[in-house]
Amino acid sequence: MVGSPMSDNERSGRRLRKFRLAMVNAGLYGLSLISAAIAQPTAIAQPTEITQLPATEEVDPASTEQEASALELRERLQRLLEGARDAPERPSSESDTFNRFPTLGSTVFDAQLASYRAYVETVGTPDILIVGSSRALQGIDPTELSYRLSGQGYDDLKVYNFSVNGATAQVVNFVMSELLPGPLPEIVVWGDGSRAFNDGRRDRTWESLVASPGYQAVLRGDAPTITNEAEAAIAPAPESGLEQTEAEPVTDQIEAAASLTSTAGIDRLGFSAVGDRFDPAVYYQEVAKVQGRYDGAYSPFVLEGSQAEALEQLATFLQQQDSQLFFVNLPLSDSYLDAYRLYYENQFQDFLVAQRDSHSFEVIDLLTEWRSQPELFADPSHINRYGAAAIAQLLARHSTLLLALDTADLNPVAVPAGASSIEPVIESLAEEPTETATEER
Repeated sequence: MVGSPMSDNERSGRRLRKFRLAMVNAGLYGLSLISAAIAQPTAIAQPTEITQLPATEEVDPASTEQEASALELRERLQRLLEGARDAPERPSSESDTFNRFPTLGSTVFDAQLASYRAYVETVGTPDILIVGSSRALQGIDPTELSYRLSGQGYDDLKVYNFSVNGATAQVVNFVMSELLPGPLPEIVVWGDGSRAFNDGRRDRTWESLVASPGYQAVLRGDAPTITNEAEAAIAPAPESGLEQTEAEPVTDQIEAAASLTSTAGIDRLGFSAVGDRFDPAVYYQEVAKVQGRYDGAYSPFVLEGSQAEALEQLATFLQQQDSQLFFVNLPLSDSYLDAYRLYYENQFQDFLVAQRDSHSFEVIDLLTEWRSQPELFADPSHINRYGAAAIAQLLARHSTLLLALDTADLNPVAVPAGASSIEPVIESLAEEPTETATEER
């Protein structure tokens, strides 16, 4: 007799029971909440749902040392969860404090700054700040990165994602060097690709920013600040005007695809979790496939100009502030990387190497990492939430990032004995197939 198909809740419950059993065997049942976050990906993007860890069940320890190690691991993870829970709610556009800083010309930009100010006011400056365009906004999961680093002994690290759709090198430079209040983070992870540096195309995001009242306020010396009051908010963008710029050509897929204009999907750590899974066979029945030679993101393709200058300025500024810059060249899908685009992307890879050598920042090049894994993308050029978690896991294991954390005195504590026995179980659960999401983007 063939049973009825399992529902999503039954499937999640089954994975949860398997993981709990593994943790009981290791004497680490206190990690059960983490298993729930993995079995249900939405929990990663909703730190508010995390509750107190349950008390550790009585398991006869093999030795006093093992018992102490299990307790230490549980306490470390408890602190991690409390840090995520303590992150403030994103300020509401209906609140009285939302009109304290003039608009920066973009709904997402305004909301990200408001949320970041509230975060710094409440939690403090993040240790690791993620910046970039919509590709980083939905492509690098700060909660997952913090969790994976904690598993390696880098305890209590705060990670925040301050990415804005359409952000180019000029925009990121402005954000880091002139806009953000408070001390700068020790580590800056900039996730993006060639589009952010191509001076052959019009930079509409920068034009909108420069024309905004918020930008003019910063020029006057009225940059956002952090106070002891709940002032970390921003005036909403006008209903018409700055955001209604001339539309990009349809061929400019990098900017046109999945460009966020709403803040509804952005969590309290600045991350937008997109559940769509890219299936080329289905996707290109609904969206015309544009060959690279007709893509406005590559024609013309110029890597010398204001964007390259902005990169140089930012790298120099961060060095002066004792912050370490990492540029992550995010993956593109195989269906997107045709021969024409790949030719120019290879030029961009050479550009990054030259800039790295000249200006002393780190490059993590993942361009072709997932050419055969479309399920980690939401569309041809944007990563989904599952890919964002995978990127975070990769970064948490990257030797140069770990070295930078050590150099910044964010040194790891010893990983308790037995912790490694749980990691393969976590990885296998994270890699289990999940139903394709149908949420609107």
